[in-house]
Amino acid sequence: MIPRETNPHPLAGAGRDAKLMYPRAFYPLGRDSLVAMNATPHAPLPNAGLHTLGGLEKMLAAERVLPLGALIFHCSRCGSTLLSRILALEPGNRVFVEPSVLPQFLEAIASELSPGHFHSGLRTFIQAFGLLPQPGEERLIIKLSSPALRYIASFRACFPGVPFIYLLRDPVAVAGSLQANPPPSLCYERRTAIAAYWNESGQERWGDSPAEWYAWYVNRNMRFALRHAPEFSAVIDYGNFATPYLELASSLSGRSWSADMPEVAKTFAHYSKRPTVTFQPRLKPPPAFTATVESIAGETYFQWQEKLQGTNRPSSDRLG
Repeated sequence: MIPRETNPHPLAGAGRDAKLMYPRAFYPLGRDSLVAMNATPHAPLPNAGLHTLGGLEKMLAAERVLPLGALIFHCSRCGSTLLSRILALEPGNRVFVEPSVLPQFLEAIASELSPGHFHSGLRTFIQAFGLLPQPGEERLIIKLSSPALRYIASFRACFPGVPFIYLLRDPVAVAGSLQANPPPSLCYERRTAIAAYWNESGQERWGDSPAEWYAWYVNRNMRFALRHAPEFSAVIDYGNFATPYLELASSLSGRSWSADMPEVAKTFAHYSKRPTVTFQPRLKPPPAFTATVESIAGETYFQWQEKLQGTNRPSSDRLG
């Protein structure tokens, strides 16, 4: 049985998802890897079930495909899902939120194929999320998982003119949220394997406690992004998110978006991952936790603030 995506974009399960055709599962077999595409037993295209990357490339050449409008990178728990929901309010945007098939693809293929073949496969794989546009859709936007930042050079090689967005946040708030609700992709129990992707020297310690581990990861992510800062069209600190979010939505759609719009106000007022629940500010973490995280990640965050020409730490702490 082919495994399916469970939450690939904000409208999953709302009826629209059943009409979309995009990568649902990936079976790594090197250059003969298979991609499962069909949304329902009644596939919108003949033989739209399993495809090799080469076959998928031919399908893309023969069918209408949405252009990639933006890729969203982030340090985790920094408003990236909220931004995705704001962008999804625009009918012209087809927005995907961390499709789980994408990290499967990246981790399986990056080490198996030569750079040229990997880039060709990555380009094909990403473009496949834009197959068969629905009426009114004009562009494809994908919010990547936090660890996908490691592959930013490959993404840029594949999509040289596409806007890349990076979102970050005070590491104390990020680490606190990660510790309170650990995602499987970054959980403390998997720290050794996860750290291996980021620990370039092989000598760095990534902590003996969850607080130290999450602080280490956030610091590593922000440091990596800082080295690749020229790649980003926009960098948004969650401490001042509302205006940049709406400016980005306006620039992508070509029409003005404001916080006064009812759908925008409603989205801002609810949890991004639980859109029916009204947001409640999280309590401040204990002083010892704050001191631990700041000792590990505070300097990198301050460097980002200097780069963004704002050296005051934000007081906003909205996400859960």
